[in-house]
Amino acid sequence: MHLDKSSLSIPIPLTVTLDPHRMDDLYSMFVCGQIHSSLFTYNSSGNIENDIAESATFDSSKHILEIKIKNLLFSDGTTITADHVMNSLKRPFSKQASISADMNYIEGYELAIKGKDSLAITVRDTKTILIKLKYETDFIFKHLALPDLAILKINKFNDELPSAKITSGSYFVSEFDSKRLVLEKSQNRGNESGPKTVFLPKVEIKDLKSLALSGEIDTTEFYQNLSFEEELMTNNWKKIVTGQTYENFLILNPSKLPRIFRENLFNLINSNIFQKFITENNFIPAFGLVPQSLPGSIYKPIKSDLNLIKSMPQKFKLTYSKSNQSHQVIAEMLSNLLITDGHEIDLEPLELDQFYAALFAKKSSAIIAGKGLDYPDAYANLSYYVTDIASNFLFMENSDLDAEIKSLTRVVGSNRIDMYRDIQTKILSHRTVFPLFFGTTFSSLWSPKVKSVPSHPFGIQFLKLKDFEMN
Repeated sequence: MHLDKSSLSIPIPLTVTLDPHRMDDLYSMFVCGQIHSSLFTYNSSGNIENDIAESATFDSSKHILEIKIKNLLFSDGTTITADHVMNSLKRPFSKQASISADMNYIEGYELAIKGKDSLAITVRDTKTILIKLKYETDFIFKHLALPDLAILKINKFNDELPSAKITSGSYFVSEFDSKRLVLEKSQNRGNESGPKTVFLPKVEIKDLKSLALSGEIDTTEFYQNLSFEEELMTNNWKKIVTGQTYENFLILNPSKLPRIFRENLFNLINSNIFQKFITENNFIPAFGLVPQSLPGSIYKPIKSDLNLIKSMPQKFKLTYSKSNQSHQVIAEMLSNLLITDGHEIDLEPLELDQFYAALFAKKSSAIIAGKGLDYPDAYANLSYYVTDIASNFLFMENSDLDAEIKSLTRVVGSNRIDMYRDIQTKILSHRTVFPLFFGTTFSSLWSPKVKSVPSHPFGIQFLKLKDFEMN
């Protein structure tokens, strides 16, 4: 496929989304992070650095943030202006992107999530943007560094994306169809390192080994539970740290499964029935919704009611991704447990594309899924339980916790850490999400063509190709 030493071939298991306000999976987040730049950026370790922003300063009230941008170009040679930035920051609200749930601290939020052009983000001159906040918060920089708030070449806040070849990032798209994606290094980003050309073919897991051994691909990073890792490592492939904060959970639909059943299942899952499986696979037990490496996590099982009346027998499908062997094992264990308890369970393994369609349609009775960390703060996970954002795919019994979750952006210091734990307990009391474990079996192997790949413990979505060193 590629002979040039400055190119890389990175196989992916599904067709990605190039719109940063419509991306839902880790693979799309990875690609969007290469082709789109934000005002700030997370490095592979999860620390924030300037990107398009030259500087950012608050006024004395801490309610108005002034951001000056660098003299940079889109990949087509157009100058990036403050108007592009303003419209890009407003766009996720018009598209009901998940990130809009997190940013309730900006003036005009309430109407913006209903599609109105109401956010208090204005332009002072061609290189200066002003953002007016309802209150002081340290979250704004955490959010402005996300690919979800990428700077796009758009003239209105609700515009659709221009050509995929017009991007603000280190790479632009030169080819894109259902079978492969090709990225080319942008000439407008200076002397950044990284591969010149990146091929991202859509590859099934059964073809990975032969492609890797023949030199047709340069990584197995995006695939899990591979049986031939040791063989690749004897051929000088290297393994990189990744995915330690990836959360795995069981989601139950409260409109299809009664509360008494969900309570009984919570008791079963909470009794450490998966402990041996978790230990054998070097996963981290999940008692809450926040990884244990972050402040606000829960370190021990939440006490449950052991005196419940047994629920009536239930019949439903348990859905999971066919490509995730760990989730398949969990599904089979759960199924056996529930069948023994008198329920009738049909296992429904789906191909990855079909699985994501089922997950975001929110029509499954029960589904085993996982979620990477959008940014290194507990709020990144907890905001997915706000019910008035259409793209949030996690169920709640009602909207009673919406205001309390949103209020977290107002709180600072140790008080917020205590609130993180308290709100997790309240979310789990709805018995619609059941934490299973943290961690993944993503392969994260790279070929000898790559001299250096940054470790990315928060997940592949933090990996930047511009930071690679090639041999």
